[in-house]
Amino acid sequence: MPDDDTLWPGVVGVPENRSALVAAGRVVRQLSADAKSPTDGTPLVLHGPAGTGKTLLVGAMLRRVAELPGGLTARAVTARELPRRRADDPDGEAATAFAELLALDFVAVEDVQHLPVRSVAALIELIDHRAARRRVTVLTANAGPAHLDKFPRRLTSRLAAGLVVQMEPLGRAARGELLTHKAGELGLPLAACGVSALLDLTAGAGVRPMLGSLATLKTLAASAKRPADPLDAKTVKHLLETGHLGVAASPMTRLVERVAAAYAVPVHELLGPSRRADALVPRQVAMYLSRETTTLSLPKIGAALGGRDHTTVLHAWRKVTALAACDDRLGRLLRELRAELQ
Repeated sequence: MPDDDTLWPGVVGVPENRSALVAAGRVVRQLSADAKSPTDGTPLVLHGPAGTGKTLLVGAMLRRVAELPGGLTARAVTARELPRRRADDPDGEAATAFAELLALDFVAVEDVQHLPVRSVAALIELIDHRAARRRVTVLTANAGPAHLDKFPRRLTSRLAAGLVVQMEPLGRAARGELLTHKAGELGLPLAACGVSALLDLTAGAGVRPMLGSLATLKTLAASAKRPADPLDAKTVKHLLETGHLGVAASPMTRLVERVAAAYAVPVHELLGPSRRADALVPRQVAMYLSRETTTLSLPKIGAALGGRDHTTVLHAWRKVTALAACDDRLGRLLRELRAELQ
């Protein structure tokens, strides 16, 4: 286990996340067989607005736990989909899944702010059970325990009693450092002015949409058969604003282009961070069609559509499914698009 808490796979250490990296490193080290101070079961609560890198850090922690000797078990779940025991089915599938969470060495529950009220008791039981047995539990939320006021105090007090660490939004310098690092990982040559242009185009977006734009840029550059020279500001803007993908477009690229054309929005708007209806609706339709017409997993669909989380894809699929059932115009459009794409 490296001593430097900034050595996390997929995570770039910057001042805004330094405290979280130190806390995460301490928690993971406590799981090692030779730990001088084994875990006491105190949960780690990471909170901050969207785009601060909470999910990236949880993923890195899972990978670090997997590298430890001893075959430790670890899993991340979203609070929205937290399994719970049901009184009418105590031995059912959900009860079995919940029992598995209780027994794992490391569990992360993400986006606690989305926890259904009916699952509050399940999360309390999970925290208490694991703490009593000195098992590591990490929770993430968009706000600190004191501001999760839709939940009863019996839950927020347990969160507040843990190690609570705030993650700050990344400033422009940190975002630029992250983009440069990730571009290197992707093998995408990006000039300093190209990084600056991409920062301008994704201003106000979170980390995932920003990295999704970077992944889109790599696809666009490869399809356009660009030379190996670093991409400058003009090229970055041109590729993302025109969405030219070349003739050998992948099925996913073709889907995005077709949906964008149907709604008369630029490809980069559909893939970008905008929450305006003229971008959000076609993005959700693209997520729906991706699940209906491809074999890609939800995480891969989210990654291809601007670096979104798999829960966002599932939510979009459910929403479009419900809307199509009562909106004839949308239903016709979906049938037409599916016929073209299949």
